[in-house]
Amino acid sequence: REGFPQLAANLRRAAELTAVPQDVVLAVYEALRPYRVTYERLLALAGELEREYGAAENARFLREAAEVYRERKLL
Repeated sequence: REGFPQLAANLRRAAELTAVPQDVVLAVYEALRPYRVTYERLLALAGELEREYGAAENARFLREAAEVYRERKLL
């Protein structure tokens, strides 16, 4: 039976964030506010999450957000 894929993805991202220091989580949160950072900074944060903390789902989310923000001119 099909489950709840969006909920599952949210839970996977949340689980990953348990290994990420609070100051980094807050930096990501701030970066996702429109007009706060550059496209390159979002990609750098994604790389840091993936490399330093193994947070691949969150990195993927940030990369997707970077693309959408760039398309919508929110950077």
